[in-house]
Amino acid sequence: MRRNSVTIMFGNSSDEETRKAFLRSLMALSLMRYPYYNHPVSFHQSVNFSWLYEFKNEDIVEIMKEVNPTISEMFNKCFWRGSGYDCNDMFQPQVTEEGFCYSFNSKTAEFHNMSNSTSTFKKKNGEFETLRNNAAGKTTGVEIFMLTPPEEHRLPYDTFRPAGYSVMVHSPQDYPDSSCNIAVTEKADQVYRIGISVSETEGDSSLMHLDESVRGCKAVENKHFTNDNNCHLKCRTSEIHKMCNCTPYYLQTNSSKIQTCGIQHLDCLSLNNVRLRTSIAPKGIQGFPDWSTPDFMNCDCSQPCSYVTYDSELTISHVVTGKLTFANDPSFAYIDIAYKSPFAVKYIMLAQYDISDVFVSIGGVAGLLLGCSLVSVVEVMYYFGRYVYTLYKFRFPKPYPYLP
Repeated sequence: MRRNSVTIMFGNSSDEETRKAFLRSLMALSLMRYPYYNHPVSFHQSVNFSWLYEFKNEDIVEIMKEVNPTISEMFNKCFWRGSGYDCNDMFQPQVTEEGFCYSFNSKTAEFHNMSNSTSTFKKKNGEFETLRNNAAGKTTGVEIFMLTPPEEHRLPYDTFRPAGYSVMVHSPQDYPDSSCNIAVTEKADQVYRIGISVSETEGDSSLMHLDESVRGCKAVENKHFTNDNNCHLKCRTSEIHKMCNCTPYYLQTNSSKIQTCGIQHLDCLSLNNVRLRTSIAPKGIQGFPDWSTPDFMNCDCSQPCSYVTYDSELTISHVVTGKLTFANDPSFAYIDIAYKSPFAVKYIMLAQYDISDVFVSIGGVAGLLLGCSLVSVVEVMYYFGRYVYTLYKFRFPKPYPYLP
C-alpha cells in the first residue's frame, strides 16, 4: 500500500482523524480475500475502531488499483531460463482472489504492456504466446528478486499478514487459486525454491459413450483447460452477489453493473465465509453426512475427464555467503521456480467395458454355457434353412410334365 497514493487521493488538507479512518478502511478492503472473508471484521474489532471511512462503491476499484504497488516497486530483477529480462515485459496485471497481483505466462492476465512492440514475450501478430520449458532443476525456470516496499514495515496496525508475498502456481488457462498460495517473506540470506511436478490425466474416447452421471467426469475439448478453479471462482462470485448483493473489487469488470463490496458489506461477507469454501456434496456418495456439510454453495463443479495438475513444493535454503550480493537492494526475497523433473506422469482414464467388450463377453458366455461359437450359429442357421426348404418341396411338389 503506497502512502503517497493515499495523499494524492485524499489530499493534504484533510482532517487527521478522517485520514486515519481512510487508511484503516483501505487495510480492511485489502484483507477482503478468499478464503478469509472474516479477516476485515476481525481486524476492525481487534483494534477497537469506532468508525471506518465509507468509500463510494463505484470508486473502490480505482482506489485499490491506485494503491497497488507497481512492478518496479515489487520486482528487482527477473530471469527466464537463465537469461535476464525486463520485469515489465515478463509480468502482467492479474486479477486474483487475493487482490490485484502480477502474473507470468498466464492467459487470464490483463495484457496492458503487450502493446509495446519491443516486448520479447509476444508474437509478431500481437497475440500472447504461452511459453514452454524442457529443462528442469535449479535456475532453469523463473527467477525473481522481490523487493519489499518500505511501507510494508511501517504499517501502524496488525493486519494479519506478514510483510512479503504470496506465490501461486497454476495452469496458464486458469485463474490463480489463492487457497494454494505459498507465502514468501523477504530475507536476504534465504533462497525460496519452488519445485513443480506435473501430472496429466487424459480421458479416453471410450468414456464418451457413457452418461456423465455414470463416468463421473465432464468432457472438455481442450485437455489442458482444467476448468476447476475457474468454475469455483465463478460460483463464489455468484454466491456473494446472491447473499450480499455485491461483488469484491477484484472481480469487477468494465461491463459489470453490480455494486462493489464496500465497508458496509464486510459483516455479510464474514457471515458467509464458511459457505464460500464448500460446494454441494455429490449425490449417492458415502462420506458426506448432513452434519458435515451444514452450509455450502449451490453449485456443482464437476471434475473434467482430461486435466493437467501442477503440484508445488517449497524448499528454503540459506546462502553460503550470507547475502546475495548481486542484487541491487539488500531488502529482497530471491525466488527460484522450476520443474523438479524434465518428465511428467501421464494417466489414462478409460471405461472398463466398451461396446466391443460387451459383444466379446456375450460370445464368451455363450460359448462356455452353450458349447457353440459364431461358426456353429451360422451352421445351425444354414441347416435350419435347408430343412425348411426340403419340407416346402415335399409339401408342394412340382407337377410332372404331361406325356402324350
